[in-house]
Amino acid sequence: MSSDTPLDVEIELDRLFATRSGSERVRMACGMFDSARAMAVGAIRAARPDIGDASLRVELFDRLYGGEIDGDWQHEVRQRLARGAGTEGLDAERSRPTEGSD
Repeated sequence: MSSDTPLDVEIELDRLFATRSGSERVRMACGMFDSARAMAVGAIRAARPDIGDASLRVELFDRLYGGEIDGDWQHEVRQRLARGAGTEGLDAERSRPTEGSD
């Protein structure tokens, strides 16, 4: 996986995270995801102020997960999101990252 974080900073962050309890790390990760999602939604709405909810869900999915899953499964998820349906019932095995995606 490529990173724009300098190695010394990454090492220090790893050290700091290791001092946290498991529940603290989960809480931090959830907070970071919520922040990333909010920023992505804001950027999408700024670029496309008239975007509808279904299109927003598809665009958000593409930004957050688009390159991480195989094309057939990605297409199926995008169709469900565009219809306003959830991802319940999708094969969990197919949600694994594609070969070479990291």
